[in-house]
This record gives sequence, C-alpha cells and structure tokens, in this order.
Amino acid sequence: MKESSLNNRQSNSTLPFLFKLGVILAGALLSSWLGSILVQQLMPVFRNYVAAIDSNAFWYLSRASGIISYIFLWASSLLGLLMTNRMISRGQNFQLVHELHQFASNFGLFLITLHFFVLLFDQYMRVSVWQILIPFTFFDYRPLSVGLGQIGLYIWLLLIGSFYVRKFIGRQNWRWIHYFSFGLFWLSLLHGFTAGTDSSLAAMQIIYWVSGSSVTFMTVYRILNAIFKRPVNN
Repeated sequence: MKESSLNNRQSNSTLPFLFKLGVILAGALLSSWLGSILVQQLMPVFRNYVAAIDSNAFWYLSRASGIISYIFLWASSLLGLLMTNRMISRGQNFQLVHELHQFASNFGLFLITLHFFVLLFDQYMRVSVWQILIPFTFFDYRPLSVGLGQIGLYIWLLLIGSFYVRKFIGRQNWRWIHYFSFGLFWLSLLHGFTAGTDSSLAAMQIIYWVSGSSVTFMTVYRILNAIFKRPVNN
C-alpha cells in the first residue's frame, strides 16, 4: 500500500515537472525563432557596416572566444566537482566557490554564444542564422565536429536556465538536469579538439590533456565516493 502511494506521488510530481520543462523549452525555441528572423532581416545592414573591417578579425574573435569559453567551462566543471565531492567545507569558502562556479558558467555561456554568432559577420564563412541554430548544418566545414559544439551550446543554455527556475522544477529534478554538465564538458572537448584550427598547437594540446585528465579524475573520484559511502540496507 505504501509502495503504490509512493509511486503515485512520484508520478504526480513528474507530470508538473515535465509540463514546466516543456513550457521552458517551447519558450526558448519560440524566442530563438523570432530572434533568428529579426537577425536575418538586419544582417545585410550589419554586414555593410563591418565590410570595412579586416576580413579575418571575426574569425580570430570566434577562435579566441571559443578557447576562453572552454577554459571557463573547465573551471566551472572543476569547481562544481569540488563542491559535490565535499572537498570544500561548508561556510564562506563554500559560498565563494559556488559563486565562482556560477560566474564561470554564465561568462562561459556568453563567450560560447559569441564564438558562434560572431561568425555571422565573417566574410569568408558566410554562414546563416539557421546554420548557427541547427546542429550539423555547417556543410562547408566539419559539420559533425561543429554540430557537437552546437549541441553543447543548447545543453549549456539548459543548465544555466534550470538554475534560475530551480524553485519551480524542484531541487531533485534540477539535480537530474545538472548531470548533463558532464556531457557538456566532453562534447565541448571533442568539438574543440576536432573542429578547432588551433588544436595542433602545443599550448592547446596541453590545455586539452590537462583539462580532460583533471575532470576525469574528479568524476571517477565522485563515482567511487558515492559507491563506497552508499548506505547498505539490511
């Protein structure tokens, strides 16, 4: 009897969460669609203004913002794992790490958005808004590798958005959504390693190896910590 009532309670709590999540996603898609139409209309005007700028400037800006955004994502991932692994004691230090984690996530999202949308002004790439918004449509340049980064952008948006609606969707549902952050990091690493024109540089190789190794170590530590500290039911 208790088990059936518990199952009913869980199903009842799941439906409102799915409805709220659907509303959020529908609103995000509608906003993206309306924004893309507006940008598409204004793009010829913007391109006239930027025509006199060095044709490589926006390409360099896209590369730089992509690299820096990955570093901020790495920092955010490590800070988040430090907290979940309980390596930071509760108190002022924990609050500081939490705020740094949130700042790195938000600023990294700004940079990765810049990384993609600044390509609209690149005179060589000549990409459309729809190619920016729809994954795997960069047909002229490594569509699979770029598509992984585009999916990562949407996951990043979902993670940041879920933080601000945590009170509405519930803490447990927010925690489930937050597991996507692991996928975000590895998608971003694959995107940068396979699509980045600077991947062959020694500095980038070091960044990718150190970041991947550190996040892997912290993730394995978290999994093992959860397994060995799990209470045993008699």
